[in-house]
Amino acid sequence: MKKDKEIINKCTGQCCSCQSLCTKDVPFLKGLPIEKQMRIADSALHKTYLKDELLFKEGDKVDGLFIIHTGGIKLTTYDSEGNEKIVGIYSAGETLWEEVFSANEEYKYNAVAIEEAKVCKLLKKEFKKEISTLDIAFDIIEMLSNNLSEAKEMNELLTTSTGISRVAGFLIYMARKTKNNIVTLKLDNIAASLNMRPETVSRKIKELSLENVVEKTGQSSIKIRNFEKLKEIFEK
Repeated sequence: MKKDKEIINKCTGQCCSCQSLCTKDVPFLKGLPIEKQMRIADSALHKTYLKDELLFKEGDKVDGLFIIHTGGIKLTTYDSEGNEKIVGIYSAGETLWEEVFSANEEYKYNAVAIEEAKVCKLLKKEFKKEISTLDIAFDIIEMLSNNLSEAKEMNELLTTSTGISRVAGFLIYMARKTKNNIVTLKLDNIAASLNMRPETVSRKIKELSLENVVEKTGQSSIKIRNFEKLKEIFEK
């Protein structure tokens, strides 16, 4: 493991990853006066997480929010039999922020890097000094509304009866979420998101490939070739 990958760096002013203020990627902070954003950004911590490295684990104290600049992060829990369940997947440009404003003092899940990820952490105690409820209330309401819509969409996927329609729906969901027609995720992560076995997911993707709806473009990448057909399969 390279030494520089293990070091957490302080970010000052222009962040070493995003080449500008960390706060620009946080919807409820980017509208603040620049002086406040500068003070918040000056206390930020930057780290490059290696694949499968933990950002935090279940039971850790909620002490900040995480801005993902590159790579991807999954939120996981485990059932009574030790099987991983993925409760969320976040990509570059997204922020892990919800728990900061909840009554929970500890995380109820783990955050794990799906691949090498560059992340900035804004400390809760620092940015709460600079904001008031009125500053951010409407932005937070909008973000919570978007999150509820995504949660509803995922719940609909999990209640879909057939495996192929569930996989089709998940690919549509991820493509819309990342604004990319190539979904890059390991089969294990797709399976854990859908409460399916990896081998079942693999078979369904092969079925979709045979219909020229999707195409495997790499070890962990799936390209959507026919979005409308994929939607039809999901809605059957």
